[in-house]
Amino acid sequence: MGNFSRQMKISSALLKRLQSRQGTFAAVNVGGSRSFTTTEGHRPTIVHKRSLDILHDPWFNKGTAFSMTERDRLDLRGLLPPNVMTSEQQIERFMADLKRLQLSARDGPSDPYSLAKWRILNRLHDRNETMYYKVLIDNIEEYAPIVYTPTAGLVCQKYSGLFRRPRGNVF
Repeated sequence: MGNFSRQMKISSALLKRLQSRQGTFAAVNVGGSRSFTTTEGHRPTIVHKRSLDILHDPWFNKGTAFSMTERDRLDLRGLLPPNVMTSEQQIERFMADLKRLQLSARDGPSDPYSLAKWRILNRLHDRNETMYYKVLIDNIEEYAPIVYTPTAGLVCQKYSGLFRRPRGNVF
C-alpha cells in the first residue's frame, strides 16, 4: 500500500502542476519512469513511452515541435533535427510542400494528382495525427474530395498497392 499511496501523491501533485498549463505538452519524470503528458481540456494523459516508441506513434509524435527539455527527458536527442519548430510552423511547411506539388502538376487536378495528394496526406496521418486533422479542419473544402469521394473510390480500387500500414479500408 505504501507504493500505491506514494504514486497517488505524485499523481495529484503532477495534476496540480499540469492544470496550470492547459493545452500544452510536457515531458515529466514520474517516480523514476519517463512519461509524456498532455493537458488537452484539463484531462492529462500520461503515456509511458520513450525514444522511438514516441516517434513511431502518430498520436504522440510532434516531430520537431518537441522542446529540447522534452527531447532530453524522452530520449529523443539525436533522433530529430536540432531545430525546434512549432506545430504551426510545421503545418505551414507541409502546406507549402503541397502547394509546390499542385504547381508542378501540368495537367491540373487529375486522378494521379489526387492519388498523390491522398498519399501525402496519408503519410502525414501515419506520422502525426494531430497535424493531419489540423490540416484537414483548416482546409476541409480543398481536402474533402481527397480523403472522401471521389478519390476514396480510387483508393479502394488500388488499396493493395497503396497499403503502408494496417489502418483498415474504412470510409
